[in-house]
Amino acid sequence: MARWQFSRGLHDLGNGCYTWLQPDETWGWSNAGLIESRGQTLLVDTLMGLRLTQNMLDEMKRRVPAAARIGKLVNTHANPDHVLGNELVLGAEIISGRRAAEDIAKMDPAGFERMARNWREMGDVGGTGAKLDCRV
Repeated sequence: MARWQFSRGLHDLGNGCYTWLQPDETWGWSNAGLIESRGQTLLVDTLMGLRLTQNMLDEMKRRVPAAARIGKLVNTHANPDHVLGNELVLGAEIISGRRAAEDIAKMDPAGFERMARNWREMGDVGGTGAKLDCRV
């Protein structure tokens, strides 16, 4: 069996299904999905911030023309590395479970940005020196 690489970018899974993989450039190994059928698109999750999400959306539009208009966005859960780019998916209907929607509504993106600036003061938690991009 061939060894598979976890590499950044859009990967075509076939039959209108794509995955976006985001190796550990922030505080999380983000991933998202895109499904395209008959010109309709559904995005599964966004990434850990606006810059990462915009890069993903730009590449999706380049490779999958129907992605220029995402009709539906499904948030699978409320972790920041799956929702902090939601605001960039303009006009999409956002679908999530009730608990996830409640948790997303309570999020403090500015708090995540403060953590990114002050990671050195976080002891073992911040010891990785990871960069967090969650600008809003």
